Parts: sequence; structure tokens; C-alpha cells
Amino acid sequence: SFTSIGAKAFYQCAALEEIPRAQKLRIISASAFANCTSLKSVELPDTVSSLGESAFSGCRALESIKVPSQLMMLPNSFLSDCTALTSFEIPETMAMLGDSVFENCISLESLEFPARLGMLGDRVCYGCQSLTELVYPPNLDTVPAYAFANCTSLRSITLPDGITEIGESAFANCTALTALELPDSLRILPDAMVSNCVSLAEFHIPANCVSIGSRCFFGCSHLTDWTLSENINTFYLDSFPSGVLLRVPEFSDALLNAQKFELNYETYQAAVQTTPSDTTTPFVTTTTTQTTPIAVDPDDISTQFDYTT
Repeated sequence: SFTSIGAKAFYQCAALEEIPRAQKLRIISASAFANCTSLKSVELPDTVSSLGESAFSGCRALESIKVPSQLMMLPNSFLSDCTALTSFEIPETMAMLGDSVFENCISLESLEFPARLGMLGDRVCYGCQSLTELVYPPNLDTVPAYAFANCTSLRSITLPDGITEIGESAFANCTALTALELPDSLRILPDAMVSNCVSLAEFHIPANCVSIGSRCFFGCSHLTDWTLSENINTFYLDSFPSGVLLRVPEFSDALLNAQKFELNYETYQAAVQTTPSDTTTPFVTTTTTQTTPIAVDPDDISTQFDYTT
């Protein structure tokens, strides 16, 4: 009985309907069953301890796959482009999901991350168009680049308070997303973070945020409160939806940026510390600069991830 299946051993075997059975199988190498378009169901034996990149990538008829419960890692692109896959149970022992593990699994409706998961790769769920909600792993402090971009049915995602970094375009083009709550400890909002999230109507810029990336809020036309704190010292011409009115603190870097890019803005006096005998009320002054809205076609998806400034 064989113990391993070599790289590309059954690559593009379009008529293959089931994988070979082996009681002592331990290793399935890279692309071993990639593009086997007739595979519908796979159950790997518990003896399997190593899976190669893209092992089942492009198996477009695959509806279900069960992996051993003791596995600790799924490699890059393990199930990418498995367009018929509707569900997948991630073992509780799982510590790492590689890049693009579920990329373009357009029928995947649910996914539950185990509590001990310690690492997610870039684009891990990119293009999972049927996912509607997610609870992010509690032990992770980063959201990788493009992790949930193009998840067009995703309505909500719960992030833990410990998040300290979000990668570019992490939630871009999540057109059903209505709210996103980030911890106040987050300091940088990256390029195109929620670009083209056209349903996003509730978002609070973290209190300690200092920088807002290019196209971060591009296309978020339902967001109405654009009050920037005095901590924010960097943003770009295209960080916000075209033509919005920014509220920026007087004598701040945010004000200088708004003037530099000739954006519409009004100023306000930052909150001051008061004593019991001090009844001074902070006031708002208005200085509005008119500018021509940026000419961007919101239907042109190809422009979403162009970060040239």
C-alpha cells in the first residue's frame, strides 16, 4: 500500500471521480488532484499528515471534502476555485490557513474558524461570494490583505478587540456589508480597506487612527459622518468618497491635508480639558473650500485596486 501521492500525479484527470484508497497514505503532494473536474466528494484518511499546495485546486465539481481532524495546516490554494464547494469543516487543531485556501469558492456558504487558529494567509477567502457572516478568530491580531475582498454576500463580520493591523483591500467590494466595527487601538486604515462597500452605512474611525490609506473608503456613498480626530495626520486625495464634506480640527495636520488636496471641509475646535469652574463651551467654525469631485466611474471594477497617487 502506497504512502504518498506525488506532485501533479492526477493533475487534470477530468474523468477521475474518486481518489485512490490507501490505508497508510500520509502525503498528498502539490497539485496532486488539481483540476480533476469530476471529483464530487473526498474523504481523506486519518493517516494523512501533509498536504501540498493546490492539492485540490480547480476541482469545480467538488461539493464536499473531509480532512483529518489532527491536521494543523492547510497549504496555499488548497481548495481555490472549487466552485461547487458549499461547506468545509476546519479541524479544531488547525493553526494555519495559507494564502488563497478558499479563493473563489463561490458556493461556500459558511465557514467557522477554530479558536486556536494563529495565522491566516492573504486572499484566504477572496471571492467567496456566498459567505454571509463570519466570526474572526479571537487569537489573531491581523487581517491579511484581500482576505475577504469580493465576498459580495458578506453582511457582517465580527472582529476581536486585539486587531492591530489590517491588510490592503481586506474587505474591498463586499457590497452587502452594512457595518464594520474596528477596535480603537487600530492606528492605520490601509489602502482600499472597504473600497466599493456600497452598502456600508455604519463605521467609526478608530480613536487612535493616525493614517487613512488611498481609496480606503472609495465608493462608500452611504457613510455620512466624516469627522476626523486630531490624531489623523495622513490621508490622500482619494481616501474618501468623491465630494464628501470633511470635518477636521483647527490647526491640525488633517486640515493641512484637506487644504493641500482642495477638498470640501469645515473646521472644528478640538475638545479641551475643563475644570469645574470653567464653563467655556467649545465652538465650531466653518471654512468650506469647493472642489470639483474626482471623476471616477463607480462601475469600473478595474480601478478599485489602483493605488497610484
